[in-house]
Amino acid sequence: MKIAVRVAVWLPFDWILFSDTPSLTTWYAGDGTPAQRGGIRGFNPDSPDYRLAQQVNLTLDGTGQVTDAVPYKNTGISRKKTLEKNLVPPRTLTTSKQALTDNMSYQFIGKTPKSATSPGMYKFRLKAAVSEPFQWYAPDIDYDFTFTVYDSGLVQVQGSHDGFPCYEVYKKIDFQPWETVYTWDGPAKGKDLNALFPPMDVSVNNAG
Repeated sequence: MKIAVRVAVWLPFDWILFSDTPSLTTWYAGDGTPAQRGGIRGFNPDSPDYRLAQQVNLTLDGTGQVTDAVPYKNTGISRKKTLEKNLVPPRTLTTSKQALTDNMSYQFIGKTPKSATSPGMYKFRLKAAVSEPFQWYAPDIDYDFTFTVYDSGLVQVQGSHDGFPCYEVYKKIDFQPWETVYTWDGPAKGKDLNALFPPMDVSVNNAG
């Protein structure tokens, strides 16, 4: 059996206004509105548009023991759009950057083989602290999740994350569709960019 566990963080906007002065307006690109992304409850685990993504692909043998664990991590492309109003005619410029993955980590914690009295389980930790690449002073997007994956396919996630933006955890068993383990929509809960500042203000303890 194969079990994939995926974490993704995304901005539920087309573009978000960052600053507006008489001479210059600056926007940053989001990852699309929930309706544009589609998928489960407005999310799409396979969407290529995200701020951060981590995935661990596990292979279990017939006894429920994990024989292979392959971690993956990536950051989305960040885009900045500026409107220079003092030029004639006004000029719009769009630039792109990609944040580094150096502060995204996978850590193996432990595993237990299946027995007559307990299920097999595999435990690992995913952490991230990544900021928007255009502004060196931008606060990080932070999460710290510990996962316990059972041989039955049950996935438990515990930990914490910032209140902004949107966080999602999914699992896929063999070639079945993705299933929801945890989702958080910061803007829908009244959170904004200020929720990126320390500390991580949302606690997580979900299983699915």
